[in-house]
Amino acid sequence: SVDMALAAAGSTIWELCAFGVPTVAFCVAENQEVVARRAGEAGLLIDAGDLRNVDADGLASRVCDLAGDPSLRDRLSAHGWSTIDGKGADRVATVVRSGLVQYRPAGLGDTMLLWDWTNDPDTRRVSFHPDPVPLEDHERWLAAKLESPESIIWIASDHRGSPLGQIRVDTSEIDRRVGRLAYSIAKQQRGKGWASAMLVGAVQLCFASDELSRLDAIEALVMEDNEASWRSLAGAGFIRIGDGSDSEHTWRTYRIERSARSR
Repeated sequence: SVDMALAAAGSTIWELCAFGVPTVAFCVAENQEVVARRAGEAGLLIDAGDLRNVDADGLASRVCDLAGDPSLRDRLSAHGWSTIDGKGADRVATVVRSGLVQYRPAGLGDTMLLWDWTNDPDTRRVSFHPDPVPLEDHERWLAAKLESPESIIWIASDHRGSPLGQIRVDTSEIDRRVGRLAYSIAKQQRGKGWASAMLVGAVQLCFASDELSRLDAIEALVMEDNEASWRSLAGAGFIRIGDGSDSEHTWRTYRIERSARSR
């Protein structure tokens, strides 16, 4: 185990933060100055400044101060590992991949495609209503959704035109500020990292849509055992805000705010 570290303010400091190691950082190159300063301002580490302008006694004093302050070390450690989670590369990859996803509004011509996706056994297993959906019921449901000003459905495809899945957002007359998200991924596209990428683009579409202009947030309810779905939502920037249950189900609630997309 390591109690603390003294390190140059290069990429190593993010690894130290991720592992919760309290750190005194110093700069040995010009490009490190802004990194150390902003990380210090954010409370992630102790910024000792440019090594060329700090004498040995000054640097030793910073180290001794941190070594003698257990509560400060605890704060730096907790803030470091809670802020730097090591998933930055995955987030960048998701955003880049979202640029490859194409969307179009669903229509009646998609009836059979959506019905097949809806009745996929894995999809039904993690649904709140797991029974297979009869085609006649699906046709009536889809026609009503397409006519409703409170619902919007997109079909997502990859850059080659292969269908990826569907995204639906519903609002209500009671509260048009919060949309309820439902989505599914085509069976042959699962496990390839498309879900989060598809959701990133769908969220952007929702908040830019004239039909959903009053939308402030989007929420999704996910069954507790649907790990793939709640991981995909988290990967797209949704935050878990609570849990719920009834006599038959236990679920998680995820939410993303319009303001989160502007940061």
